[in-house]
Amino acid sequence: MKRNALSGTGTVAWFTFKQTVRSKSWVILTILIAALCLLGIPLLLFTLVHADAVDTPDPDAAFVKTVFVCDETEGDADYTVLQGIAGYEEVTYQMQPDMETAMQAMTEPDSTLVMRVHQDANAAYCLTAYLPDETELERSTASSYVESVKQYFSLILMQKASMTVEAMALLSQPIATSVAELRADAEASDGIASDGIMNDLIDFIIPFLNIMLIYMMVLAYGQNMANSVMSEKISKLMETMLISVQPFALLLGKLLAIASAAILQVTIWIASFIIGTVFGVTVALLQVPETDQPFVVALDEIIDSGLLFSPINVILAIVILALGFLLYLALGGIGGAMASKAEDLGKTNMLFTLILVVCFCLCLSPDAESGEFMATETWLNYMPFTSILMLPGKLFLGEADVRTAGIAILILAVTVWLMVAIAALLYRMLVLYRGNVPTAKQLLSMLRDEKK
Repeated sequence: MKRNALSGTGTVAWFTFKQTVRSKSWVILTILIAALCLLGIPLLLFTLVHADAVDTPDPDAAFVKTVFVCDETEGDADYTVLQGIAGYEEVTYQMQPDMETAMQAMTEPDSTLVMRVHQDANAAYCLTAYLPDETELERSTASSYVESVKQYFSLILMQKASMTVEAMALLSQPIATSVAELRADAEASDGIASDGIMNDLIDFIIPFLNIMLIYMMVLAYGQNMANSVMSEKISKLMETMLISVQPFALLLGKLLAIASAAILQVTIWIASFIIGTVFGVTVALLQVPETDQPFVVALDEIIDSGLLFSPINVILAIVILALGFLLYLALGGIGGAMASKAEDLGKTNMLFTLILVVCFCLCLSPDAESGEFMATETWLNYMPFTSILMLPGKLFLGEADVRTAGIAILILAVTVWLMVAIAALLYRMLVLYRGNVPTAKQLLSMLRDEKK
C-alpha cells in the first residue's frame, strides 16, 4: 500500500518545533529582547520626560526676574511681549540706552541679567546674556532663558518692521498638520493629527524598525533552515528516517515548525513592545502630566488613536508574517536540498540571499519626488517577497486597509504553495544525492527521470 505523501508531517513538525524553542539560543534571545522592550522602553520614556522636567525653571532656585534690555539695532519694540514665554511670565523688562547704564542698574544681582541685542557683520541678530560678577544665577539658567527668547524673537522683529497687531497675530498662529484619506464616496477620512516628530514616527521610525526586524529574522531562520536540511541529508540516519516518513512530509514538517517558532518569537516581541510602550507612556505622563516631550506626546497620540490595537490588523499582520516566513524558508530549503556538504551552502544559498537583499533595498529606497525616507510604491505591498517587509508595519499604523492586506495574502499564499512544492520536489529528488551542486541541466534530467 502506497504511503500518503503527507503522512508524518505533524510528527516531524512538532518534534522540530520543540527542539527549536527549547534551544538555549532561542530562549535567551527571546527573553532578552522581550525584557528590553518591557523594561527598556518605560525607562527611556521616564528618562526623557524627567530630563525635560529638569530643564524647567525651578521656582525655589535663583530665577531670572528682571531683564535689562540694551537694544542696539534699528527700530522700536515692546519687549513685554516676551512675557508670553512659558515659565517666564513674571519677568519684567526694562530698556536701557547702553551697556554701561544697564550694568549699573542691576541692584539685585541674584535675579537680574542684561540682554544685549545687536547685529553682527552679516546683519544677523545676536542675543547675548550678561551675568553680574557675583550672582547665584547659573550660566545654564541664563542660557535656557536666551534660548527661549530666541524662539519668540520673531515677535520683536515684527514690531521693528512696523507690522500691525492683526498681522502679527496671524503670523504667530500655530500650524497643525494631519493625514487624511479621500474615500471613493468623496468623504474625507481624518488621519492622525501630527507634528514633525509624529510624521517621522509614522513614516520612518516604526516601518524602518519593522523592516529591520523582519529582515534579520528571515535571514537568521532562512540560513538555519538551509543548514538543517543539508545536515540531515548527510546524516547517517537519513535512510532510517525515510522508512517512516516521505521526503515531502519531512521537509514540510520542518518548514512549518521553524516558521511557527519564528512567528512565536516575533509575536512575543511585538506584545512586549506594545505593553512596554503603553506602560512607559502611562507612567511617564503620570509622573510629568504637562510634559511637552515630542516623542512621548507622539506615542501617546498613537495609543489614543488605537492603531496599534486593531484586532483585524494584528491578525492580518501575523498571517502575512507567517506566510512570508514560509516563503523565505522554502527558499532556504531549496538551498539546503541542493547542497551535499557545508561548503556548498554558500553557492546554493545565493538565490535566497540575493532575493532577500534586493527586496530589502527596494523597501528602503528613498522616494525623491515625495521626500519620503522609504519606498512608497504600491506594488511593493503585493509582491510576495516584499509584502512581508512592508505590510506588517503599515497594518499596525493603519496605513494599509483590509482589502490591500487580503489581496497581498492571496498572492502570498499562492506563491508560498508554489515555492514549497518546488522545495519539496527538489528535496525528494536530491535527498540521497551526494556530489557537487547540480546544474539546471542536471536538475531537469533528474526531473524527467522522476516522471518516468
